[in-house]
Amino acid sequence: MGARKSLEDQFEQRLTQMAHVIERKQNELDSLAQRMQLPIDTDILKMRLAKDLEQKYRFELENRMSELERTSDSLFETKRQLDLIKITYESSR
Repeated sequence: MGARKSLEDQFEQRLTQMAHVIERKQNELDSLAQRMQLPIDTDILKMRLAKDLEQKYRFELENRMSELERTSDSLFETKRQLDLIKITYESSR
């Protein structure tokens, strides 16, 4: 009966050792997984920052483009009026 008890104790010790090895390996795998996810998270963060900055400047660019279009239209209209005035002036001479 003592041999059986000894064998059971050895078996329990071996199971405990295996459980510790498995737990240690799982921790290593978790650590590796976190290190591998970090660049992805960093890339996502970079993309979000770029998008936010881009969006701010895109808004400003659209405003400036709109202002430029209005100014160009105004300039065209002013040149047209100047041409009409010149024609009127030339014809009245």
